[in-house]
Amino acid sequence: MKIFSAENMHAVASRFVQELYRYDASNLTWVNLLIFLRSAYYQYETSGLVDPVPGLAVSLRPYIRSSLANDGLYRENARAPSTTHELMKLITNLQDEAYRLPTLKQRVNSYTASVSNPHAAAAQLQPSASRAFTGILTVLFCAHQRVDGRRILETDASFPNTFERFIAANRASLSNTSAAYQLADTARETRQFLRDPFAAPARQAHDPADARIDHDGWIR
Repeated sequence: MKIFSAENMHAVASRFVQELYRYDASNLTWVNLLIFLRSAYYQYETSGLVDPVPGLAVSLRPYIRSSLANDGLYRENARAPSTTHELMKLITNLQDEAYRLPTLKQRVNSYTASVSNPHAAAAQLQPSASRAFTGILTVLFCAHQRVDGRRILETDASFPNTFERFIAANRASLSNTSAAYQLADTARETRQFLRDPFAAPARQAHDPADARIDHDGWIR
């Protein structure tokens, strides 16, 4: 497809970086660029198209990392509430989940209620942040399917522990709200750590979380 030519990809990637720094959660520009890039990499993977700029995904890494760490990315965008979710899906289309895991783990921590921030989960009641969190779980799910991602997730117990804390700390505030599904979704993703053939024995030896997850996927 000529639309995904090297010239167009370079142009869109350049504009993507420019708009990243301008993003203020009030416009549609950046999400449209995200969707274009997502479409391109989806076509490269599924339609047999040759990626005309094979090094572009690596070049975009630091910019995507910068955006993921920016609190402004997760603010409510009434005009384009799917913006952050589209970025998460771009990461999976790039098959680049492993490089995002530490940053996304920190974001989950920021949504986890604590003594110093008892209302941390309140952001999940907003569409943009809620969709962003769903995107984080999607990245985690895909990371389990890739060699680089599995290597990280199987050897770092802080990942399942982070998701277990999210559920335990936020159950009271998110239950019976529009974001209640995040608790069950997070529990289901946490169960992936117990299914990993290499990670499961070590996890169960130190913290038998599977004994605390019921048939609906809830951690008890």
